[in-house]
Amino acid sequence: MKVQVLYGKVHSFCTWRGGSHGALQVGALRAFLESGIVPDLLVGASIGAVNAIGIALWGFSQEGLDKLEQGWKKVANSQLLDTRISQLIIRAFLGWPSDRARRKTEEFFLSLGI
Repeated sequence: MKVQVLYGKVHSFCTWRGGSHGALQVGALRAFLESGIVPDLLVGASIGAVNAIGIALWGFSQEGLDKLEQGWKKVANSQLLDTRISQLIIRAFLGWPSDRARRKTEEFFLSLGI
């Protein structure tokens, strides 16, 4: 295995945290792009990993970020998470878990062809 050592400036972006932070990250990445700052390395955790995968698929470009933004708009309108949190907590305590969120998430990704 050959290891290459880089000297000079290396731009690495780390996108992390969950939920709606993913949509905010797209805006931050767009600001970097508009400033001419392009990452040499992109690392993601939690929902940030989803954004990192999107950039790996579509590229760190205006078009790639547009696709990520469109995806976040679809997620916002799809109501993937169950808003009945108190009912879910009670069901979990009683041993009657709900897999509604998992099913809706699965259906959402299938509708996108993923």
